[in-house]
Amino acid sequence: MKIPTIKIVVLLLAVCCSLNLSAQGRYSEAEVNREKLLIDASREKILGNLDKAIGILEELLKDDGTNATAAFELGRLYDAKGETESAIKWLKKATSNGPENPWFAQMLADMYQKSGQAENAANIYANLVKTYPKEDDYYLKWAYYLVKSNDLNKAIKVYDDLERQRGINEEVTRRKHSLYVGMGNNKKAAKELENLIDAYPEEIDYRILLANFYQTTGDQSAARQVYQDILAVDPGNVRATLALAGNEKSENDDQKYLQTLTPIFEQSDVALDLKISKLFPFIGKIAENGDVALADDVLALTNILEQVHPGEAKVLAAAGDLFYHSNRPLEALEKYEHVLELDESVFLVWENVMYIHLENNDYSSLLKTTEEVMDIFPNKAVAYYLNGVANDELGNSEDAVDALDQAVLMSAKDGRMQFNAQSRMGQVYCQLKKYDLAEAAFKAALELNPKSADVLAHYGLCLAKEGVQEEKALKLGKLAIDQAPGQPKFQAMYARILYKYKAYDDAKTWFDKALADGGSEQYQILEDYGDLLFQTGHTEEALRYWNLAKGKGSPSKVLDKKIANRQLYE
Repeated sequence: MKIPTIKIVVLLLAVCCSLNLSAQGRYSEAEVNREKLLIDASREKILGNLDKAIGILEELLKDDGTNATAAFELGRLYDAKGETESAIKWLKKATSNGPENPWFAQMLADMYQKSGQAENAANIYANLVKTYPKEDDYYLKWAYYLVKSNDLNKAIKVYDDLERQRGINEEVTRRKHSLYVGMGNNKKAAKELENLIDAYPEEIDYRILLANFYQTTGDQSAARQVYQDILAVDPGNVRATLALAGNEKSENDDQKYLQTLTPIFEQSDVALDLKISKLFPFIGKIAENGDVALADDVLALTNILEQVHPGEAKVLAAAGDLFYHSNRPLEALEKYEHVLELDESVFLVWENVMYIHLENNDYSSLLKTTEEVMDIFPNKAVAYYLNGVANDELGNSEDAVDALDQAVLMSAKDGRMQFNAQSRMGQVYCQLKKYDLAEAAFKAALELNPKSADVLAHYGLCLAKEGVQEEKALKLGKLAIDQAPGQPKFQAMYARILYKYKAYDDAKTWFDKALADGGSEQYQILEDYGDLLFQTGHTEEALRYWNLAKGKGSPSKVLDKKIANRQLYE
């Protein structure tokens, strides 16, 4: 702990002055020598030689045991060295030798607090209050240390005594209110705020404070009464108007409530943050249930805000969230991109943009966006993961590995991200035919989530592509189906595993199940089924399914070659 320079300088000046006085014949030679030792100690302290300074002061105190200043400085030096008990020893001596100096006592109280002796610190301030009854800060410190020593009732009594002498004020009231809240006595906590309102009836903020407290404790009726009282005093108070509208709404009249907000949202002099706060509960609700009609009602208000508060990123972000959570990603994307033009520092907006590109299979845009995000937020593992996904889908396997590997390194404490990155890493390594690395990645993912149908299926299919461990590959594929029964994706992947091991009849059975369960809308399943048909001599049927896959939006260039050359390419 560094000794404050300014206090050292003050001490030196005081000592120098005392020497001057000594020169005028006021001090004995012994006293002058003691003053010289104090100066020497101060000099060593300034130079950072704490042990030397301590030695000088201890030598001085052997000769003059009643020297309060030396004992105080010695206590501060031991505190600077982190030796709290020794600091307490000398500060107690300083306080005993110099009871008229309150700074000695305050320093001792700080040392008691540092060593966990809050009760002793409280006793010091109790005595200081007796000596200096007009020092409000001593009362506050006394109560503070009483709270630290868990004597809450006595702390409240100290605050009561201070109020009786000085009158009610906000700081003391808030402290008493907080103590009552901590004690679970909401009635007395509310009473403190009521007393504050009675003392300052024109202060609307105190009434708002009380209303908010009632709301947090679930007493909506009391909160509503306070808001009504506010409107009686201040009829144009926006907070009270909004709060009353909120209290009067129920689960079934969201639309009616939102309509009551329109006149307030149209007022440019009402704080934007206050308006936005009224939308948050609805955005959360829409995020849970995707209610399009409710989203449209809220969007009507964000439209007003865009007119009244143009160019505000938080308004556009709210609108983007409403579109996003009501399953309108393209409209959300438009809002989010506008937000980022105004303020590119909000990571959550970037994250939503990345996921919109992912959900739309727009991997080129995803790649571009993730690269921007990695520049602005170099420590966000999700950006590297999604960059890896984009590179993988675009055929940039080596770049995908680099990004996914970085995501793994950056997400050591994020199990979900570790799982996602390892799972995708296994797929990329399999495409690169680095089967040992692929297997290691799949195993790492399964350690995090052993029941993941996606990992089980891709792991089994990778083994099948390698052409080894047939029994294990088939077992993994079947486990995937068991974990996600009726899912055409995993049925078709199991069929693909069977196909790789030339079990064509069993493969056709599972492809048929996948198509019947909705797989006819998935281009990868259609293409894979076409491969099976071609392999088993049904060329025209294979062409038909390959064309169906093309019509469903398959981006595969290999598929184009299959159709053009009427030939199978693995």
